[in-house]
Amino acid sequence: MLQLQSDGDLSLLVVQSTNERRFRAMARYQSNKHSTALTDITDNGVMAIIIETNAGDEPYQGLVSINSNSIAANLESYFNQSEQLQTMLILRADNEQAAGILLQVLPEANIDDDDWQRLRHVAETLNLTECKNTDNQTLIARIFAEDDKTVYPPQSAAFACTCSDERTLAMLASLDESELQDIVDAEEPVTVSCDFCGKKYQHDAPTIAALLSNKIHPN
Repeated sequence: MLQLQSDGDLSLLVVQSTNERRFRAMARYQSNKHSTALTDITDNGVMAIIIETNAGDEPYQGLVSINSNSIAANLESYFNQSEQLQTMLILRADNEQAAGILLQVLPEANIDDDDWQRLRHVAETLNLTECKNTDNQTLIARIFAEDDKTVYPPQSAAFACTCSDERTLAMLASLDESELQDIVDAEEPVTVSCDFCGKKYQHDAPTIAALLSNKIHPN
């Protein structure tokens, strides 16, 4: 998971992804400035990279300050500093499509600075128009024409939200007793919207009363 928090107009940005390439994302943005530069809208911004495992271990978390107007450059700083992996990340996006190239030097590999800069120069020629009209194999062959390459079969990625009735009820159950009592007293259904996909979940007062009862008198 990538999470950006700041005191600026872009107060929160969250991207969650699984090892099966299923992802969801959301942002909280309030435009109060004329500038859209990342450093201008993320005052005191910090970006966290959080990795969770299925083994039940404590999640790994790495932090990096927002010092560049490029999310790619900030992520490069994270990998270079926290992971100590020489990393290059090129991102391109518009309102319809996003594309990118991630290059990393393997721990056992050696590469000189001139060759690394050459790779950056050719990788930065990536453009969205070409991505839309060219298959991956042809694109990689064009960009890295001077290098030996192994092209693996493509793997799809897709948006997938994990929200559900059960998760919504669990969130409501975490509220203070006084907050749950206020909902019950209002005798009106409560609606919870998912920040990631926008789906709405509605729960009536008796359901909230049952949550409150379980909180006061747990089994």
